[in-house]
Amino acid sequence: MDGRNGTFEVNGEADMTPYYLNIPIHAGYKMALNDNLNLSLSAGPYIGIGLWGKGTSKITTKGNVPAELNIAPGEYKIDNIFKDSDIRRFEIGIGVKAGLEFMDH
Repeated sequence: MDGRNGTFEVNGEADMTPYYLNIPIHAGYKMALNDNLNLSLSAGPYIGIGLWGKGTSKITTKGNVPAELNIAPGEYKIDNIFKDSDIRRFEIGIGVKAGLEFMDH
């Protein structure tokens, strides 16, 4: 970027580990292919609820960063990623599942 104090650069990296409880609501169908082989298919929506998560972020700067931007380089620990970042606590989506059963197992 080009600021009043000259050119500057701000870079950031984040490493986050969210833990979700996913609740699928699937409807399925099982089809016998032969005596020892079954094909199963299911699909439907799911609801994801963010339970907890932690992370770290690292900010580096180059050049003269204007003070009014309030950007401090360094490494930061994130204790609750759902509260302290832009990661959403709730999500919804569509899931699809396919499987094979051998000899009724």
